[in-house]
Amino acid sequence: MNDGCRGHKELEELLETLKGLRVVFVGIGNPLSGDDGVGFYVARKLIKKGFGEYVVVAGPNPELHIRKIKEKKPDVLILIDAVDMGLKPGCILVAPVPGSEFKPVPISTHSIPLAILVDMLQVKTYLIGIQVEKIEFGAEMSRSVREAGDTITEIITSMLSDRDVA
Repeated sequence: MNDGCRGHKELEELLETLKGLRVVFVGIGNPLSGDDGVGFYVARKLIKKGFGEYVVVAGPNPELHIRKIKEKKPDVLILIDAVDMGLKPGCILVAPVPGSEFKPVPISTHSIPLAILVDMLQVKTYLIGIQVEKIEFGAEMSRSVREAGDTITEIITSMLSDRDVA
């Protein structure tokens, strides 16, 4: 999985720097469109593991969940979403979302630009992006993308279990 991709290591390093902050994870994506549902998939898994306090399942329309996100009072927001960066399917990208001091990140598979969502929320935000293989409506999630989602879930679960994030 993820040959040549260092995103899982970058994710571990990012979460280490966020120790002691209230981090909220937002799963974005359409589970009916193959790999596009990976953010939704990760968010649902985190909730099933008992971390619903730190998770919002936003699905394909994250802008509809702004109130729910704000109610969780995050110090830092981490969006989990499928992206198309032209890399090997399942590669993980960890990057700040554009804002005052941030550089742009690759385009999401969704209609609302992540920068607009961040502007609405006014909180430091990062993206965990997973390179898609197939996003056709009705397609199943590809194995490489599902494995990347499982890896991300394990890393976040470890962070939420071992650190004081509240």
